[in-house]
This record gives sequence, C-alpha cells and structure tokens, in this order.
Amino acid sequence: MELDLKLETLQELSKNFPDDITEYFGYLDDIYKDFGVEHYKLLISISMQLKNKKILELGTHKGQSAICLTYSNQFGHNNVLNTYDICDLVFNQCRSWFNKYNINFHIKNLFENEIRENEKNYILSHDIIFIDIDPHEGILELDMYNWLKSNNYQGIIIFDDINLDRGHFGSNVNFSMREFWLKVDNKYKLDITKLGHYSGTGLVNFNPNNKINY
Repeated sequence: MELDLKLETLQELSKNFPDDITEYFGYLDDIYKDFGVEHYKLLISISMQLKNKKILELGTHKGQSAICLTYSNQFGHNNVLNTYDICDLVFNQCRSWFNKYNINFHIKNLFENEIRENEKNYILSHDIIFIDIDPHEGILELDMYNWLKSNNYQGIIIFDDINLDRGHFGSNVNFSMREFWLKVDNKYKLDITKLGHYSGTGLVNFNPNNKINY
C-alpha cells in the first residue's frame, strides 16, 4: 500500500470537501477547519487514495470520521469500513451515509482481550486501522499497539490525539497519550500532526513494503 501525504497532494484531493457532503455530517463546524487544526481533510485525502481496501475504525462517536474514511466511495472506490464503539452516539445524518457507502457499525469492545483474540484474524485483515477513543489516556492505545505489533500487523495504523498530556478533560490517571506515543518505536512511527488534528495525529507502519511519501 502507498500513501502520498505531501500537503499539496492532500489539498488537491480534498478541494471539494466538505461542501459536497455537508448534509451528512449533522452540526459540526470543525469540518470546515484546515489541515493541522482538525483531521477530517486528512482522512478524506487518505480515503481518495484507497480502492477496494478494508478500514477498521475504533471509536465511532458521532460518525463523521467514518464518513471521511469512506469519502471516496461516492466516486466508486469500493472501500469497506467496519467501525466499532461501546455505545451508539451516531448522528442520524451520518447513519444515512453509513447505509449508502459500505459502513458497518458495531457495538463491541475490541480492546477486551478475549474479544480481541476471538476476532484476531478479522482485525489483522484490515489495511488501515484508525484509533480515536475515549478517554484518550494512552493506556488502551498502548495495549492495542503492542498487540498489533506482536501479531505482525501489516497495515497502517493512525492514532488521534497523540499530544494530549495527563489531566485533560479531568483525567487523573498516571499516563497520557503523549507518554504512549513516546513508547512507540521511532522506526515505526511518523508524527503527522501538521496534516491532522491540533491535539496530535500519529501514523504507525510496521511493514516496510508500505510506502509513505511525506
């Protein structure tokens, strides 16, 4: 798999966003914000480079990121996205996109060890995994990173909020997303915050055959 993350390429790929799909988002001013402020343009630019791929999203929330990750399906790219959360918070407008463009929404916690082991082959079969989960404390993210690494995952992982420190949103645990990101081996990680979310966006690639142009 190959991704071009040069800013000029991403700007060209996202030039019609969000005006062409605003009706599906519900109320969210953040979709109008640029690279390095919010991650939505980055996600749709990645989507535009994927064809016939499987994407796994952990942390559906309202559904906007899932729409961005399948943005290219309206142009016939035929990607499939499986998105997971532990409760249903999806906006009705987003759900109408889900029904049209190959998004499968599941209520299941893939961070639970037994569930994850039972779904092992299924999880590892995805080409891209996007992780953006509450409470953004780095503990579950580190656990999933280590699990994917130990199971020789061959795709690309994108983590949101990698620069959040201890204490955000009232968190009182002795760990953070920033500390998680520091534990990721330098040879596998790429900080792409300037293209993604102001709170930090990180890409992890264990497979040297995947080409990331940055």
